[in-house]
Amino acid sequence: MKRIITLLMIFSSVIFSKEIKDIDELSKLLIYTKNSCSKNNVDGCVENIKLKGGSMIDRMVDNIKWLGHASIMIKVDDKNIFIDPWKIKEIKDKADIILITHSHFDHYSEEDIKKVAKVDSVIYGPEDVISKTSLKNKKVLKPYDEIKSGNINIKAFPAYNLNKNFHPKENKWLGYIIEYNGVSIYIAGDTDFIPEMRELKVNIVILPVGGTYTMNAKESANFTNTIKPDVAIPIHWGDIVGSKKDVDEFIKNVKKPTKVVLK
Repeated sequence: MKRIITLLMIFSSVIFSKEIKDIDELSKLLIYTKNSCSKNNVDGCVENIKLKGGSMIDRMVDNIKWLGHASIMIKVDDKNIFIDPWKIKEIKDKADIILITHSHFDHYSEEDIKKVAKVDSVIYGPEDVISKTSLKNKKVLKPYDEIKSGNINIKAFPAYNLNKNFHPKENKWLGYIIEYNGVSIYIAGDTDFIPEMRELKVNIVILPVGGTYTMNAKESANFTNTIKPDVAIPIHWGDIVGSKKDVDEFIKNVKKPTKVVLK
């Protein structure tokens, strides 16, 4: 009975969520559910409905764009979120929200912020970034601070080095967790595999793999295997530090069920 109730709850949430946009999509889901739930295979049915109707994770992954190095753009709830824009070429989409992890030149670039910003863009970041930026709409965040923008929740998370001095803990530099519609994305920033990261429960991780200043490929894979997210996306390679070899090393060491997605 408990499994049946779980199934009905999942199915109801799928039908009444934004996942179902028209009657054809609902019809396909009903047919899919009828087929996948045959032969009293409730466990398989529940899992399949999560994958078919609950494809919000896949859709969120599709809305993540790597702009090179540590620069990311994510479309969430009709808003454009830019993280650490740097070496930005001409881009049509302008930022609603800009998140800066720390003040190093390849993460905080006022020139590139101006390229993506519009009049009402809001920028968030650590104190040593927000004190310098020319944007009018700005707010300092410290680790574990949270902000809400419509249906989007953003939490600042610690990011620092353990065995090197490039990113000291006392600087209070940041990673970010973005949550929307039951899906969570962790953008690690420039960090090692710090103790705080062991407790994370997220769907998607975006991680540095280039090493030298951050986790290397094996360390990022170790973190990924520890928390077992649905999807892992390697970044912070191909410029300054890191190469395709680091990406290949990361892919080789990440274990199922996590899927590595290259952007």
